[in-house]
Amino acid sequence: CVLHEERRGEGACAGDEAFVASSGVGCVPALASLQQPGLLDALALAAPGAVDWPEEPVARLAATCSLPEWLAERLVSSLGAEESLSFGEAINTPGPVTLRFNAAAREADPSASRETLAERLAAEEGLRCVSGVLSPHALSATVAATGGPPRSIWAIGAWKDGLFEVQDEGSQLIAAAVEAVPGERVLDLCAGNGGKSLAL
Repeated sequence: CVLHEERRGEGACAGDEAFVASSGVGCVPALASLQQPGLLDALALAAPGAVDWPEEPVARLAATCSLPEWLAERLVSSLGAEESLSFGEAINTPGPVTLRFNAAAREADPSASRETLAERLAAEEGLRCVSGVLSPHALSATVAATGGPPRSIWAIGAWKDGLFEVQDEGSQLIAAAVEAVPGERVLDLCAGNGGKSLAL
């Protein structure tokens, strides 16, 4: 890695010996000054879409969609140049923020539902929520344009009140498919932060 070598030789950025790509953003000014003094100015002035991407389909897919070349080769081979590029763009698109209404909240408030949660999130937080497609407890949430910085979902009052968890619909379906009943023991062998365990 060029940045790794420059860090060692010039002390451009402090930190661990191993370079982690996501931490490289803070090192860009130092690297730019070492390699190309006008790089930052050029980047700031570059028009969107001004990058001269490779013409060759595999190289173009790998570069534009941040895919390893071996995967780009397989995709272009099986899907063709155009469809593989569409696929690459699709897998780089962030997924929706999906919430799971906590059905256990009905014990404290029998009127609690996915719909009342959506109404509360719209009124209090400006979140636009639509019902999920597959799970009866899912809400897909998008932030309304407020002009301010986005608020952490974990700072939302309804989350603090235990009315929802952030959980994709696939995980919600797994919890529903188990059909756990009170008194059963269920071992979740692929637990992340415990969302499916909470749903069970």
